[in-house]
Amino acid sequence: MDPMDTSARPPAPQRQDDPSRTPDGAPTLLPYHPAQYNTPLPSGDDSLLKNPSIAFVIELVGGMAGFLGLGHLYAGRFLHAFLLLVGWWVVIFVSLTPLSILSGTLGGFAIFLVALLYLVPVASALWLRNALLQQRGTARP
Repeated sequence: MDPMDTSARPPAPQRQDDPSRTPDGAPTLLPYHPAQYNTPLPSGDDSLLKNPSIAFVIELVGGMAGFLGLGHLYAGRFLHAFLLLVGWWVVIFVSLTPLSILSGTLGGFAIFLVALLYLVPVASALWLRNALLQQRGTARP
């Protein structure tokens, strides 16, 4: 007897009580309920889902590119983001005006400008990261 010959084999029994199949053997589709996928978080606060490390990197890179506050925007802190962005643009504009360059020595101004443009984004990114960690209850001392 040839093992590949299917005519000698009896057909597989059909289960009549299988809910995933119709009476003719076709698979049934389960109903789609969109409400079960769009349920809000129990607390209603999605800021706990924001990753502090990602917020830190966004704030640091954005701040050094002239857009301080992007990490706060990612974290859902819209007022902080707006105030930091506008304030940072004012600080950069005032620090780069010819009057501020001519008012001090060029070397002292360059040191101040480098410190301002690099330390403020680092400080803001650390502030945001610590605030998100504290919000989660995992802040480090």
